[in-house]
Amino acid sequence: MAVLLDGLRLPLPADPARLTPELHRHTGGNPLFVLETLKHLLGSDAPPARLPHSERVQQIILRRLERLSATALQAARVAAVLQSDAGVELVAEVLGTPLLEIAGAWEELEAHQIVQGERFSHDLIYETVAAHTPAALRGLFQRLAAEKLAARGGNPARVAQLWLASGHAGQAVPYLLEAAQAAEAGFLHAQAAGLYAQALELARTHGPEEVAAEAARRLGALEGSPPGTSREPPLPAAPPDD
Repeated sequence: MAVLLDGLRLPLPADPARLTPELHRHTGGNPLFVLETLKHLLGSDAPPARLPHSERVQQIILRRLERLSATALQAARVAAVLQSDAGVELVAEVLGTPLLEIAGAWEELEAHQIVQGERFSHDLIYETVAAHTPAALRGLFQRLAAEKLAARGGNPARVAQLWLASGHAGQAVPYLLEAAQAAEAGFLHAQAAGLYAQALELARTHGPEEVAAEAARRLGALEGSPPGTSREPPLPAAPPDD
């Protein structure tokens, strides 16, 4: 990648040393995808916060997706919802499909260069799959993923994020509280306070009252505590339950 950028000698709006790993993650090193991305970069006066998308590249990826079997396409959509939690077994659980069938679908995804191992081949493919998953399916997959990940004892912050994204904010409350307690135990007081505040706000609307009281108590206890090392914001808000 570095050799390609150096050989092109283009007036890029970003330092090639910084751009090289980002470009490889974004495109998977595919020369066509690299060149299409660079075309869009050349029109920028300053480096964008995220590397741009090319309509031509997106159409190429969509044609790949169209050639997939129904099972493989649904597996890719679930993987896009699960992101870093994606794995063949969890995808099978979310879809309610026999593991061997999903294993075969995963081989199909690898053959079409949609995934490598248990990850998408590159960001452009992940973003295209995510953007073209029908909203109703995405919400269903997010809800099922939250249930299955919670049953596995998954990261409570991630479980809460999935519940919030699916529009079931009330279901996220206990996991926000659990995530806040874990952050507090790790002396990440700023992060814990943000999570407690979010749990409190949602619990006041969705209940249960005892969770709201617990979140309020713990948030109050944190007041005046020295700031933690994390400055991450709380998880994004979501619409109320239907």
